[in-house]
Amino acid sequence: MTQLLTTMELWSEVLDSGAPFDAIYLDFRKAFDTVPHQRLSTFLSGRKQRVVVNGKISSWADILSGIPQGSVLGPILFVLFINDLPDVVTSTVKIFADDTKLF
Repeated sequence: MTQLLTTMELWSEVLDSGAPFDAIYLDFRKAFDTVPHQRLSTFLSGRKQRVVVNGKISSWADILSGIPQGSVLGPILFVLFINDLPDVVTSTVKIFADDTKLF
């Protein structure tokens, strides 16, 4: 909510001054599924998964990337993974989870 309010305030100031601006919205597709574990935290290491379909169970397999969906730390870890984006972009950048605004 804070990011949205801050962005709307900045855009209102630009529009009130009569200046033009461009905005780009980014939604990192499958963002949480592609974060490499070795770059973040031991929170993600050593995880395994298996599939159950119609009562048949697959064997366990190591999970090499991704963040557990629904975890409290998931969005925070993803933001840590992409937090250098504002350092390499000359526009204003606002990031919330896997949604990013550039303007």
